[in-house]
Amino acid sequence: MSDDETRGPAPSAADGPLSRDFERRTFSDRERAVIRPLAEAVFYDESDRDLSDRFDWLVPEVDRLVSATSWRVRLAYRITLSLLSFAPFLVSLRFCRLSTRPVTERAALLARLDHHPIGVLRLLLVPWKTALAFVYYEHPAALAETGYDDTCATGAPRRPGILGVVPLAEVTSRRSRAHGGPT
Repeated sequence: MSDDETRGPAPSAADGPLSRDFERRTFSDRERAVIRPLAEAVFYDESDRDLSDRFDWLVPEVDRLVSATSWRVRLAYRITLSLLSFAPFLVSLRFCRLSTRPVTERAALLARLDHHPIGVLRLLLVPWKTALAFVYYEHPAALAETGYDDTCATGAPRRPGILGVVPLAEVTSRRSRAHGGPT
């Protein structure tokens, strides 16, 4: 039997594009279970708002973001996540995992880690804060909280007064009146 007979027919352009019916994932379910408590601690505030839907959305999005990088970056994220899961041991010599602690204690531990005298330990948190912030503020509710107005992306005319935007014709007429020119 020849090689051509065992492999079957080669796909052609007439068959359509090759489908990617899989989703690349960098993190295992165990690692994903650490990302959520980490994000809750990074974005902790003392209000009683329920942000569970935002954190449910955040974990797979962070995984997609990291999965789109090179293998070295993915490896670095996995290593730093493993080390951050043992942050209580690194900061206060407690034999427990970060994900098992209450959110207030997690936030305090990360704050202590962020100001740790050993610089390498401080650097563990930097890539995670960056990736989490990129993704967290892409959530529609977070965009609305920051005052983002997506009408510039949709092409719809801006409403006057949004984010201090004033139509150009109004600005030029104000300047000419202020300098004594024609209106």
